[in-house]
Amino acid sequence: MSREIESAVQANDTVALGAALASSKRLAPKLMNQLLRDAAGAGHDEILRMLLNHFKPIVSFEVINFAAVKHRLGALRVLREAGADLNARYEETGETALHRCVGMGDPELVRTFADLGADLNDRDNRGRTPLMALAGAMYTMEDRARAMEALRKMRESRNEPLDGVAPVDGEGCMRLMVERGADASVKDDEGNDALDYYRLTSRRRRQTPEDPRISALLREWGAVGDEATFNLFTAMLEGDLQAMQSAIVAGADVNRIPADEDRTPLSAAAENGALEMMDLLIAAGADVNRADRFSRPLIRAAEGGHLAAVKRLVEAGAGVLLRHPRAPASDCPPMTPYEAAVNFDRKELAAYLKTVGGHRGTPTTLEPGIHSWENFAEVLIQADLRTAAAALANLTGTEIRSTTYGAAIEPGPRAYILAKARKSSWCNVFQLAPPVNWLSDSKAAGRFAAEYATAAAAPTRYIGYSDTSDAAMSIRFEPDGTSKRKIGRESDNDWLVALAKKEKFIAGAYAPLHLEQNGGELALSGHAAEAFDGVAFLTI
Repeated sequence: MSREIESAVQANDTVALGAALASSKRLAPKLMNQLLRDAAGAGHDEILRMLLNHFKPIVSFEVINFAAVKHRLGALRVLREAGADLNARYEETGETALHRCVGMGDPELVRTFADLGADLNDRDNRGRTPLMALAGAMYTMEDRARAMEALRKMRESRNEPLDGVAPVDGEGCMRLMVERGADASVKDDEGNDALDYYRLTSRRRRQTPEDPRISALLREWGAVGDEATFNLFTAMLEGDLQAMQSAIVAGADVNRIPADEDRTPLSAAAENGALEMMDLLIAAGADVNRADRFSRPLIRAAEGGHLAAVKRLVEAGAGVLLRHPRAPASDCPPMTPYEAAVNFDRKELAAYLKTVGGHRGTPTTLEPGIHSWENFAEVLIQADLRTAAAALANLTGTEIRSTTYGAAIEPGPRAYILAKARKSSWCNVFQLAPPVNWLSDSKAAGRFAAEYATAAAAPTRYIGYSDTSDAAMSIRFEPDGTSKRKIGRESDNDWLVALAKKEKFIAGAYAPLHLEQNGGELALSGHAAEAFDGVAFLTI
């Protein structure tokens, strides 16, 4: 019956939808969300109302935001009448649809949100209000107005509906929001108010110069801004050390993340290797370990390959084991400066960080599961480390050379690392030499895993995932030569996560430390010895 409902929604056929709904009690949440989104975005208000009244679903941020982006004011009213929370948030950022759409400069949209009870002072995860978001987007209004006028003329010339053609009036939106209760005096989590957002974005983006009249209005409404800190950021943009010093003397906040920016002043200077700026900021009290939105000064300097900046920060007390405050990407865990240097192939920098202990990692104990959905392929064995190492040595003709985490190693023509994580019932196997790609050559990996299972009299498992095809595969090999295979897609890869938790194995989490031609270390990037029951290095 879901197909009939989908067809009726797409065709805007209320009669067909009524007939289909008569014999349908529920839909899958994902499909329900898509149908609501389609109906709201197309402005099919009666279809939307029928779906809401029949299924009484929880309306997501995505549906509300899509209706707003498409300027479907009627759909927003229908959603609110059905009990939708117009303050629903985008989980990752905490933004509401008003946060996201207020920068369009559409007074009719802002008025509709206000009329329907949206919170004009709601705060996202950074403490920003919709008024701050609008102030930070004022520099775009002239370009938006020109683009909207061009769209209107094009559609009129083609006798097309003017769907989505809306007025652009940023100042009008600001006035309306303040009249309806928006508070211009509040500050975000970093101490920036709406005036800071307006001035800093206008200065940084340079598309539209700051309009003193807009600044005066924001001050009249209660925003005060921070002149000294504004001057500090302006001086940094211009590379003016003397102006920076003057701003600092005047009281500039050297640890603030400014509006329309992800970095602290020190993070920005470190990322560019600007030593004189760094010295000035550190002398003024800049925190060398202060996390910005995504990184830290030392990590940014390491990623940029600025050895002198890295040394200066370490000398000033920067923590060499501090990681990103959040994962840089869904498939990349938080890294230390050393790991970041290795990842960006900054060899000289990585060598220096190694001399100050930056390669040791921090104690982490991972839970069983799949810890990355980026290309990976691994072989695991369900055995204790001693049994697994002895069987691998017999199978491959190698010798166990070291079981000391962090020990220097020199791989021969054939070499392996075995690692047994504390919470895992399996050992992870890594072939260092000769180089092998078990993802592209899964047959070779399967042969190895099958032979290993027989040699160790213990189950082994091959696991591979390709982010290109969104396909995951796992094969379990038994000592008696039998095997069991399962293949799935990203949309249903929960089976692999569930399997990892059930059998207590860890995959997609470890990689041997960067190996130079003359050797490396018996260690796994990002993890300290305390994370493992043991490791072993085998070679010939």
